[in-house]
Amino acid sequence: MNEDMLFARRLLDAGYRIRYVPDSGVEHSHDYSLRQTFERYFDIGVFLSQAERELGDVQLSGEGARYAAKLFTGLVRDRHYAWMPMAMAETLAKAVGVFLGKKHRYLPIAVKRTLSMHKAFWR
Repeated sequence: MNEDMLFARRLLDAGYRIRYVPDSGVEHSHDYSLRQTFERYFDIGVFLSQAERELGDVQLSGEGARYAAKLFTGLVRDRHYAWMPMAMAETLAKAVGVFLGKKHRYLPIAVKRTLSMHKAFWR
């Protein structure tokens, strides 16, 4: 999980550059339940805590807040008020998942296994 981030970091460290190409086409989607969303973001938090040294100066803080702000602004602008509760629940699941994942070293293995999407990782 998140191997693309480590690969990009290694390319940068080797002297390569990464170019943003806004007209490139990429489709990436998941149809996760709230629980699966939480589990995925727990695992992302674990990854971030374990790869902290290798990722070095990568700044991720604030990305989630910026995404949520754009999401809610768009929902209000387009008057999709009925989607707000689900968007709030999903945003909260992501935030709590990442927070707990980053603090995973303080949790017992059985709890980590329960919170993680990749349960076999914790054997």
